[in-house]
Amino acid sequence: MSVQRARTLLPTVWRACTAHAQHCVHASALVTDTTAPQGGAHLQHRFFTPDSPLRVVVVGAGPAGCYTVDRLLHRYKDAVRVDLLERLPTPFGLVRFGVAPDHGATSRPVVERFTRLFNDPRVTLLCGAPVGGGGVPVSQLGSLYHAVVLAVGAPGHKPLHIPGESSLRNVCSARDFVAWYNGHPEHSHSPPVDLKSGAHAVIIGFGNVALDCARLLLRQAAGLAATDMPSPVVGAFVTSTIRHVTLVARRSAAYVAATPKELREVLHLPGVTCSVHNAELDADDQNALEAGPRQHRRALEALLAAASHPPDAGAHGGDARTLRVVFLRSPVECLPRAEDKQSVGAVRLRANKMSGPPDRRVARPVQPGAGGVEDDVLAADVLLSSVGYAGLPFDSDVPFDAKSATIPHAGGAVVHPDTGEPISGLFTVGWAKRGATGIIGTNLTCAEETVATLLAHADAGRLPEPSIRDCAPADRVAQILHALGVKVLTRDAWTKLDEAERARGQAAGKPREKMTSLSDMLAYAETCIKG
Repeated sequence: MSVQRARTLLPTVWRACTAHAQHCVHASALVTDTTAPQGGAHLQHRFFTPDSPLRVVVVGAGPAGCYTVDRLLHRYKDAVRVDLLERLPTPFGLVRFGVAPDHGATSRPVVERFTRLFNDPRVTLLCGAPVGGGGVPVSQLGSLYHAVVLAVGAPGHKPLHIPGESSLRNVCSARDFVAWYNGHPEHSHSPPVDLKSGAHAVIIGFGNVALDCARLLLRQAAGLAATDMPSPVVGAFVTSTIRHVTLVARRSAAYVAATPKELREVLHLPGVTCSVHNAELDADDQNALEAGPRQHRRALEALLAAASHPPDAGAHGGDARTLRVVFLRSPVECLPRAEDKQSVGAVRLRANKMSGPPDRRVARPVQPGAGGVEDDVLAADVLLSSVGYAGLPFDSDVPFDAKSATIPHAGGAVVHPDTGEPISGLFTVGWAKRGATGIIGTNLTCAEETVATLLAHADAGRLPEPSIRDCAPADRVAQILHALGVKVLTRDAWTKLDEAERARGQAAGKPREKMTSLSDMLAYAETCIKG
């Protein structure tokens, strides 16, 4: 039934919803949902029912996409059907490929929660199902669903834009390094850097991702064998010769981006000595620190305390390791090794000075020689750039704001960049929506906003009616991909993969042994389906 026709039958629909409240989605009013975990009141659309449900496709099965599915089920109960499309053979996104392997306690409960979603009869999971380039066009999804929600993340990284960054070996983004050590199938063919190239690693950036990389480079690698880090990667860390890691922060010590918990974890690694450079604060930075978030003060306190009381490296078999944190410096050039002009051997750093009003202070470069300050040159057998992930254009039918590297939106509803008007039935969530910020749980709040906006559009009759209804939308998606030569994995096929990884892990004394080859994953799933 069209929205227009339904409006003419408002009294009849309302009586039907009242008589069958357990099966209908309530009318356009705030109604108390006694089954909601928090007993909240929700605005819901009057026309979607179990027999004629709201049909939504969520593109991307990472945290943002999964939380969006969770919120849709919570809001619409039995009057919604959600298809979840993931381009990789496995779901979970950065929960699987971004959380450090030695932080399994962080990811495990999230994986368990999302797995319960996949088993919900209102949800259809399709893995190995690309959308956009090489897959189903977004416009074609729009003909199958009332709403399309893009949870496509930020698959790029922010480059340093300095000489040698792209031409020298052993220089890579932290994004690629993290993907490799987590067994991402598109990054597992070979290590992005040679961990046996020398003793010194430099990481540009001082956020939590940078700390993850530093911790894994400095910790005793033997303990990694009990994590879900792929065995070949564990072997690379075991034989690593990296012993000294320098973290380079562009701004002053008043703006520590890393969280105190993550920072303490790396500061307390056995046998690691910490030193801090250029941490002195001027009056303006001191005021900014006192007026800023409490976590900045706690992080700096932890850092300075560790630097003033270094551990006894001799108590750890003489395997001395160092962590150095350098503030107010930016890289300006990657320098080649003297004996190998194709590989990085050092990085040139330029001094910065904080300037600007108290609420908008920025780091600006100091030209060499000014005030007696010269460039620094640090040994760097490995150089990792950890200055942020970045969104990329996704599909020709989806607007993209190159400046913010996000999809332009209003409360999660994708909008035309020129007019600001919403594009009917198209929404976004997660990093694609807000940029690469926040932790896993931040995506829940983000999903709440997007789902509330979607609900408001539904309530106002602004969602388009699907033009193709001759079969289940997920079946049509699978048909389109099959015609493109793409092998789609159903929930059952992914479950078989999951069980196989767990079994292999159990045999090796670890939570799972990840499959890291796309072809192997697809071949195994196909064998399971045929068997």
